[in-house]
Amino acid sequence: MGTNQRTNRRLPSEIAWLQKESNDINHLSFFDYFQSYSQTTAIRRFKEITQYIPAKEKREQVLSKFNKWKRSKQAKQYWARRKNDQVKCNQNKEINIGSDTETTDAAIAESVETIDLDEAKSLIREDCVSNSSRNQSGLQKAFFDFKLDTFNSINNSNLLSYESNLQHILALSNILIVKKNVYDTGLDNYFKNTSSIDSIRKDIFETLKYKFADKKVPKDIIINFIDIANDLSNGVMSKINAMKKIIDTLTECMDPILVKLLLCFKALVNALPANTQQKKVKENELCTRYLQPLFQSLFDSDEDDNMLFKWINTITFNRDSDEGQSAVTNNRPDGCVENDRKTIGYVEVKLIDYSTNHHKINVDLHRLGVFGKTALSKYNLNRTFQVMAIGTNLQFYTCQNVDGVCIMTELNSLRLPISLDELPQLVPYFDRMYNIVETIYNNCYSKDNISTTTDTNSNNGTLEPKVLKAITEKSVDRTRYNCFYHPSH
Repeated sequence: MGTNQRTNRRLPSEIAWLQKESNDINHLSFFDYFQSYSQTTAIRRFKEITQYIPAKEKREQVLSKFNKWKRSKQAKQYWARRKNDQVKCNQNKEINIGSDTETTDAAIAESVETIDLDEAKSLIREDCVSNSSRNQSGLQKAFFDFKLDTFNSINNSNLLSYESNLQHILALSNILIVKKNVYDTGLDNYFKNTSSIDSIRKDIFETLKYKFADKKVPKDIIINFIDIANDLSNGVMSKINAMKKIIDTLTECMDPILVKLLLCFKALVNALPANTQQKKVKENELCTRYLQPLFQSLFDSDEDDNMLFKWINTITFNRDSDEGQSAVTNNRPDGCVENDRKTIGYVEVKLIDYSTNHHKINVDLHRLGVFGKTALSKYNLNRTFQVMAIGTNLQFYTCQNVDGVCIMTELNSLRLPISLDELPQLVPYFDRMYNIVETIYNNCYSKDNISTTTDTNSNNGTLEPKVLKAITEKSVDRTRYNCFYHPSH
């Protein structure tokens, strides 16, 4: 009786198949239907399912046919072909790493119109170079000179690559990316007579009132949460008791940013497995188990215009005919922070497997820059924010217009734990998390996040996909130098 109960619990889909095929029960039909089973599993489960055939005579007939077939040449050929098909299927899955967004982006890439390099150069000259102001001083002039030299290089038939030329590709869309500690050193030739890139970064931080070294989280809370994390990691405290302790820490008069951090910690305690998984984490699991607890806890806000974090993977900008939005915004971000009226944040996710794939990572950084820039003009905002997630390694950015240039500035980076074993490593970074979240809320969620000026130069000139396709290398080479590479683990 115990064996029958165990088999019954294990075979719900097989029983459904048996009921469907009751008039023509055949071993090959069973094997073809359950393609994901290995040879051993398929044979074992077929034999088990025959025990549910009511008529003894029919059951013996089905097993007799199978036993005769399994020793034949046809059986060997069938299993060899099936194994080969499964290997090909697995290879395709590894290429896509189970990512729906990869499939979607590939479909979009296939549908991009193809134009030749001469037509692309003509469009760049018209939209990105001729419309830029040549008579401004300071940042705008230095940036225009860099953009013009980038165009001249393309004009001499030198194609760009996402791996080595992200700074140049973004510049042609009027976006200057300023990472935390790195940038394309070629910019020094243009900004030497004006503010350096380091000075620009400091100026942006000042306008954001971002003080990355401030310590805002009380030490007693940090010590208390280190104890909780260590007890969880060592298995001497249950998740329920840990979450109760976290809730007991909260008070009505507590700083709202600190409340978000503590609730984020509670959400991670609830979601994280006890130990690091040996099995590869696919994108859906990465998003829902590891990233969503943090993003929802930090970025959902009932008080600030009911902003919500969402996984979307859909087109975020409607190309109304009177707005002339670039077709590049037909790309789909993985996630966003929005309400019914506007979107203030964008998220792109890549599996840790892609951490050294400079092409894919930089394509996503380009997308984030374009999304951020487009949202500034479409929703009439002063600032937007972006998050690049490579596995559980997070990079936080803001976008804002400065002197007619959209500047995409990295605030800081974090690595989330992937198990309760790693949870104690997060607590010492509470101050860093606090400063990032506080800056995003003060600048992007604020009711004052409304642009009072119109920067015509920053609202146009975004390269369309057909132009990007024409001016970038078709090959992908991980050995190309990438100044923006950030080690992830």
